[in-house]
Amino acid sequence: MLEYRTVWISDTHLGLKEARTDFLYDFLSSINCETLYLVGDIVDLERMKSKPRFCNQHMRVVSELVRLARTGTEVLFIPGNHDYEFRNLVGQELFGIPILMEAIHETANGERLLVTHGDLLDGRI
Repeated sequence: MLEYRTVWISDTHLGLKEARTDFLYDFLSSINCETLYLVGDIVDLERMKSKPRFCNQHMRVVSELVRLARTGTEVLFIPGNHDYEFRNLVGQELFGIPILMEAIHETANGERLLVTHGDLLDGRI
């Protein structure tokens, strides 16, 4: 088991056939961490509107995220532009995973980092 203090994952685009769920599942099932940030575009709801594809491999990844949250990892979800509909649920939890617009992460040496999805900084979106 690989031990980490914090892990950030973004832009996995679950729901697309191109999503590399095999690698993602292998990684998630091999780590132990205190905090896991899911930083936007985890599920590609935009693309799924026209070409829905959420197969068993994608569900395995979601199940692994839920397992991590239920076994002591603090999992935080910050939606991006491809899963922006989840922003309607900010302040709530989904399978025990809080949905946030942003978070402040404190590093081991005390630095504070703003965690948000980059689309909020894009004036065109």
